Order: sequence, then structure tokens, then C-alpha cells
Amino acid sequence: MKQRYRIFRLSNIILIAIILFPIIIFAADNVFYRGVRPMAMGGAFTAVGDDYNSRNWNPASLATQNSWDLTIELVPKITKDVGDELMNFAQGKGLIQDTIDVMDEFQKTTNSGGINMTDPVTQKMLTQVDKISSKIIEGGNEFYAGFSIRPWKIAFGVSQSSTLRTYIVKSAMNQSLFFPQAFSWIDNKVIYTASVDVVPTISKAFTIKEIIPVPKFLSEGDMTDRDLNWGVNLKYLLRAKYSDEKDPLAFTDLGNEAALKQKSGIPKDMNDLPIGKGIGADIGTIIKLNDYLNMGLNVQDIGVTKIEYDKDKTYTTIDEEFPTNLRIGAAFKPLKFMGYKNTKAMDMTLAADLDNLNGSARDNTDFADKTHLGFETKFSLWRDFLGLGLRVGENQGFPTYGVTLNGLWFFSLQASMYGTDFADYYTLSGGLVF
Repeated sequence: MKQRYRIFRLSNIILIAIILFPIIIFAADNVFYRGVRPMAMGGAFTAVGDDYNSRNWNPASLATQNSWDLTIELVPKITKDVGDELMNFAQGKGLIQDTIDVMDEFQKTTNSGGINMTDPVTQKMLTQVDKISSKIIEGGNEFYAGFSIRPWKIAFGVSQSSTLRTYIVKSAMNQSLFFPQAFSWIDNKVIYTASVDVVPTISKAFTIKEIIPVPKFLSEGDMTDRDLNWGVNLKYLLRAKYSDEKDPLAFTDLGNEAALKQKSGIPKDMNDLPIGKGIGADIGTIIKLNDYLNMGLNVQDIGVTKIEYDKDKTYTTIDEEFPTNLRIGAAFKPLKFMGYKNTKAMDMTLAADLDNLNGSARDNTDFADKTHLGFETKFSLWRDFLGLGLRVGENQGFPTYGVTLNGLWFFSLQASMYGTDFADYYTLSGGLVF
């Protein structure tokens, strides 16, 4: 049994790290904190506007919230493929365990003379690498801390996310340059991208009376200060990023210790990593039509948000752009519509969003790719000390669901699964909300 967990050679460690490393350094491509609750509701959050998550989806939500808040939340995230394989590995089976066994056998065959592509063990190793290439090896971590000052309708926050995404590219390589009949084999290359994002934000909301004079007939009617709200979100983007795309680790490098040492990961001097910087802004509005229906609009990354990297570093990175994304949404409270008053004991929300309405945020402009649907129901399980929230949704045609357990007025434990066109993700978060 102990033989299975002995110390591996460098090539073994690198291959296993390709599978396990995302568990330690996690991933997120977005430049704003999304949150577990919104993603469990399919990303339909533009008009919900009732908690700290809302200000990142629509800064106008600050004007619709009733209390101050101080929020600290940590959200680890992994793809479903990684989560499933970790469960299998804990039981001593699955892709990770098989790779350890095959890699150990393969290493013994390379000790005496390099790689022999006709050897059954080498063919077995190639098959195992092909199995790895079919998996989405990615995970993520998000951290958010922020607070809002209700009388001023202003909020400050900082989000942090880290990235490691790996994928395998297949390429052919000749066995011999001297014989025309020499066959070719697949020389898989492992490409990974690692990055760390830090995004400080400041959000400010306004009621319509604070922006423009409201006609007397509106101010005396059903419209109130909280019925029509605007908000702006300013963000400063910092991103450190590294990728081995220029000189990726290849399968044939596994038999060459010197090559492995040169290609085995992130630069030794972290000060040599390029740092990207950028400034972005979002603007949004929420129209509170009545107690049970909100309409919202948000323009994310007005005029394109750019991240420009240092050009005097050894490891250079191409500048990045985040196109403008126009979102609209609606949120409906069915219990309030039916006259139910005690929403602390039980509440429900139906939400729908359409994004990428301007067609520039993503290349896919199909209607299904723009849609986000969500449903949430919340219960008070024991007075106000313990609460339960259940959510389901649809994110661009992919299912989502989640659960929240709130306790002692300030502690929140959340879990969700949400699908994207790239992969399905599991998230789990613990947070304090005062």
C-alpha cells in the first residue's frame, strides 16, 4: 500500500501536478466578482438588487438596499471533471490513480535508454495522456471583501481571483529524419495559463431626484425616491499572467530530465512576471415598478476595458480587451404579488436576463447564448437564527443550481453548480455578512 505513495521522479511529479495543481491555484476569467448566489440563479441578477452581490451586477442596486453591510467571502471553484476525479482518487481509483500507476511503469522503461515508441508501455502511456486530454482541467478561487454606506449610497470592494487552466494540444513528430518511411507519432504538448487578478472597485448610486429634477406630477404620484435609480461602478484591474504557449512541455520531454527542469513551470523569479493594468467602468439602472417587479439595465465595461502589460519583462504577455456588454433583466416576487406579507419567513424570486445585446461581448450571438434564467426560494427555519435558500437556473442554455444556509444573522455557507459552454463548475463558499 505504501508503494503507491512513494516519492516520484521529476517527470512523474510534473504530470501529476498537471492534474492536481488546479486544486491549489484556481481559475476565473471574469474581471468582476460574480458570486455563488447569482451563478446558481443562472447569472440572472441584473434586476434582483437585494444583497452585496448585486452591486457587481448592477451598481444601481445600492439605492434599493435597506441596510449597511460588511462582507467577506471566499469561493473555491473546480470543474466537474476535476471534482469527479478527486472523488475517485480518494477511493484509490480513477484517472489520477491510473496515471500514477502508468507513469511509474513508463518511467522504468525510460531509465535505460529514452523513449521507445513501439514499446507497449509507451503506447499505454500515450493512451493515458489521451484520456487526460479529454478532461477539462480547471478550477478557481474568488475572494471578495467590501462594505457599503447606506445613507451615501456608496460601496467599496476588492475582489481577487487566481487562475490555472491546462489543456493538451496534439502534434505530430517524426521518429527519424533519415528514413522516408519513418512513421510519425503524436507528441502531446501541455499548455497552461496561470494568472492572478486583483480588482478594487468603488460604486455609487443615485436616485432620479439626485440627478435630474422630477416633474411634480411624478413626485406626487406613485413614483418615490427609490423607484428609479442609477449607479456607476469604477474598477482598477491588476493582472499577473504567465503561459507556456511559446515553449510548452511535450510528451517527449518526459524522458529528458534537463528539458524538464527548463520547462517545469512558472518563472523562478516572480518579479519577472508581466503585470497588466487597466481601468474600467460600468453603469446601470434599476426601475422599481412596484413591490414585486424590478427592471434593470447594466452596461459593463463601457467603451472596452483594456489590460496593458509590461513590455520590459522576460515573459511577455499580449494585451487583453474586455468588450462592452449590454445586459437587461427583470426580477419578479410572486409571493408579494399574491399579497403575502411575511417575506422573512418565506420569499421567492423569479429572474431573467439577456446579455450581449450589443453583440460584441462574445462571438456567439445566438439567442440561447444570451439567456439567463433563475428561480430562488428562501425559508426561515428557526426564527431569524437559521435560514435556507434553494436555487435553480439556466445559464446560456446550461443548467445551474445551488443552496445557501444562513445562521446567526451574519454567517453564510453556499454551494452551487453552474454550466458554461466551456465546462461545468462546482463552487463552495463561506462568508460573513454584517
